[in-house]
Amino acid sequence: MVRVVFASVSNLPTKIFSKKWKEATYRVVVAVSLLTLPATAIVSLIIGPKVPRSGRTFVKPATIFIQVPMIVDLPAISDPTFLTAAAAELNNDDLVIGVVAFGEAKAYLKSAFGKGLTSHVVLDRFGATPVTITHCDLTSCTRVFSSTKENSLSDIHCGGWMAEQELALLVGNKRFAQSSNEIPFDDVPFVITTWDKWRVEHPHSPVYLGTHNAIHGKGQSE
Repeated sequence: MVRVVFASVSNLPTKIFSKKWKEATYRVVVAVSLLTLPATAIVSLIIGPKVPRSGRTFVKPATIFIQVPMIVDLPAISDPTFLTAAAAELNNDDLVIGVVAFGEAKAYLKSAFGKGLTSHVVLDRFGATPVTITHCDLTSCTRVFSSTKENSLSDIHCGGWMAEQELALLVGNKRFAQSSNEIPFDDVPFVITTWDKWRVEHPHSPVYLGTHNAIHGKGQSE
């Protein structure tokens, strides 16, 4: 009887050491996880989303480096100039914003919307229907709008840069983040695709390549 009790006591330090070792290991694993999780999240935010897929109504803004908020009031580019698909000297892999609406198909060179403060908003017409194309090169956010109210789309101006780190669209006297669901116009479906794919599907589509009158000046800081 005494021998049995003695044997159990002799094994006690080993069991205590084993338990402490397991607890220490668990604490190390938890600590490493807590340290690496923020770093993984930060890397994910910096990388941001990939090239937007086609068929979305609008592209959710990517995370970017912080820009200083700015207030401007710049009208949209109206009466944009188009070239025929045959005359446009574009590379096959150039990205275009393609819009098929109201019986017409048109393409807009994506990079043309990153040429200055006045390049982000283009007011166009598909037949008798006004259509406005908006794109921000910093966030890769694209929105296309239409309205049944005559001339109401001409109220959409570039409003500068929001504190929420998005392009601001000025509608009348109210500024909206570009991705806002409160913008009082109808969304028009579009695709972002390469020029060669768009040209195969729409060989007679005119293409907008931008304007040389873009403004690169600064607006009023908030």
